[in-house]
Amino acid sequence: LLGGLIQVEGANGRLFLNSSRGQSWDLTENSFDGSIPVAGEKKVVVKFSNGAFEISTSEDSQFLWDCRAGGFRSTLNPTINSEGVSLDLRGLLWTKCQLRVPKNTEFLIEGSNGNFEFEKPFFNITANLANGNISILPDSDKKYRYDLSVVNGKMDSFVSSNRPEAFSINIHLKNGRINREK
Repeated sequence: LLGGLIQVEGANGRLFLNSSRGQSWDLTENSFDGSIPVAGEKKVVVKFSNGAFEISTSEDSQFLWDCRAGGFRSTLNPTINSEGVSLDLRGLLWTKCQLRVPKNTEFLIEGSNGNFEFEKPFFNITANLANGNISILPDSDKKYRYDLSVVNGKMDSFVSSNRPEAFSINIHLKNGRINREK
């Protein structure tokens, strides 16, 4: 269709978009999941373009992901290095994931457009987002040290702790809202 810009494979139910720059995207929705152990106080890094993420604490030392995505044909696997685990989702048009992060790790997530829901995190968070909404449901039995900023938008108030055992929550949002769930 449209001189080859749109291709439809009717038998497989697949739709492809081709750009003038030679890029193409498979718009079929795919699912992928997995887990990987994260030793000690290593980092877990997630990078994406467009996505929605529900993020909570894992019951063990495993980093778990359960995702749906559009814009790729095969499973994505994390990379492992001396600093920890990295899951790069930037090549996808969109993602929707449930992530479980091990306790006491450093969790970094960054992307362009998204929604994050942090539920009772028992880990340190660094989140950088250009556009979107971020919800935080703190655990009432844990202490948190907040460093939050929104350039254009709104932010609820958060009570920060100076205790050494407090989990660090660093979130920087350009456009959107940071909510405190109760």
